[in-house]
Amino acid sequence: RVLRVVGHTDNTPIVQPETKAQFPFGNLQLSAQRAVVVGNFLIEECKVPRSRLGVEGYGDTRPLKENSSAENK
Repeated sequence: RVLRVVGHTDNTPIVQPETKAQFPFGNLQLSAQRAVVVGNFLIEECKVPRSRLGVEGYGDTRPLKENSSAENK
């Protein structure tokens, strides 16, 4: 079995210059980086074998909740 770590973001575009410089490809890149960080934690701290872990970033394309309110975002 493979443990999948999936990153998401809301649908608000990245506009702050320092954040945009860090994630020039926007929310998709941000969501992938979030998944990578969690995946690395699972490998390093929880000793999940790297071969049993996958990471994915969906950006705002597969929201867990509608991005219709501040609370959902």
